Amino acid sequence: MNNLPNSIGGKAGGLFLIEGIPSVRIPEFLVLQPEYSDRENADAIEAFLKSHACMHVAVRSSAVNEDSAQASFAGMYKTKLDSF
Repeated sequence: MNNLPNSIGGKAGGLFLIEGIPSVRIPEFLVLQPEYSDRENADAIEAFLKSHACMHVAVRSSAVNEDSAQASFAGMYKTKLDSF
């Protein structure tokens, strides 16, 4: 996980980490980049949905400093199912 961008949060980093383990099955995922423009992120979402023929999606927050030893934001954000 050391070569992941600093701009992604823990949940996204965890997905990247376990994605490489052959015995673990996880759904396809997309991580939006905060340094991208709204248009770039919207284009990334559109391309992801088209290339995966997604019928259902879940949207999760994964901010860089979302949870730490000093603060936790657990439960502040909702998972949105069937968002698109």
